[in-house]
Amino acid sequence: MCEESWKVGLLGSAIFIGWASTLLWVPRFGDQYGRKTVFAVGMSLNLLMYTIMMWTRDINVMLISLFIQGALTSVRMNIGYLYMLELMPKHSRTSVGSLYGVMDSSIYLLATLYFWKVSKDWYFVCLMGFMLNLLCAITSWFLPESPSYLLETGKIAELE
Repeated sequence: MCEESWKVGLLGSAIFIGWASTLLWVPRFGDQYGRKTVFAVGMSLNLLMYTIMMWTRDINVMLISLFIQGALTSVRMNIGYLYMLELMPKHSRTSVGSLYGVMDSSIYLLATLYFWKVSKDWYFVCLMGFMLNLLCAITSWFLPESPSYLLETGKIAELE
């Protein structure tokens, strides 16, 4: 176990390393291939990674899953945030964007309180994330493409 203890420490950093390694190049895919497609594929892959992480007991598989989830954070946070705002009416963008930021950051606070006061079991926190990701992965396929993207790419017929 001693030779694998560094892997346990790496579990907390794997998401950040994945996100940092894709932050400069993955968000560009939303401009090239459309926000809807990239977001829906990213959320579906993230759901797969959640599923793998919840079923496996192999720390190496968990590390890979967490790294890929981190890489997909560039899709969720960068492309997804922009996509969401582009689907909103202009007068709502500031308040919706602020609410999104508050909700996203409060997840870490709520998780900390849960682990501190309720339980040390990670499975139920992960299960809640899985359920939210399942909802997002399914519904993202039914959303329209971003009007801004359609305008930028000259797809006027689809925009109308």
